[in-house]
Amino acid sequence: MKKLLTFTLLFLGLSFLLSAQNVSWLEGTWSGKGYQPDALNQQFWLMKLYYAPGGKDIIVSYPTIPCAGKWTLEKLEKNKAIFKETLTSGFENCIDGSKLVVSYIDNSYVNVSFYDITNTSTVNSIVLLKREK
Repeated sequence: MKKLLTFTLLFLGLSFLLSAQNVSWLEGTWSGKGYQPDALNQQFWLMKLYYAPGGKDIIVSYPTIPCAGKWTLEKLEKNKAIFKETLTSGFENCIDGSKLVVSYIDNSYVNVSFYDITNTSTVNSIVLLKREK
């Protein structure tokens, strides 16, 4: 039993370290403009993203909406990370609990696709983010 517990803790620790390394391409400050084709009043909006090197939380803000939140990593794939967004402000302006996919394009750009929370196969909005220098 003790060996199983030790192995489990070791495995979880290594998984966390590997996950953090795999998302290192997202470290830094990013900004861009989002597009939501079906929105009634806010089709284009600004987005800022910050992920500290070796950090745990990815912090996002949408200054023109306004709202803000943090992302929790749910799954990693090659050049792609799947997150869940938890709002920290602007609850009346944004949808809490959105699923999103961040796709690596190159060292300067990533694409973010937000999915409808009621139908996770429907893209709700998209953002092209550029890394700030």
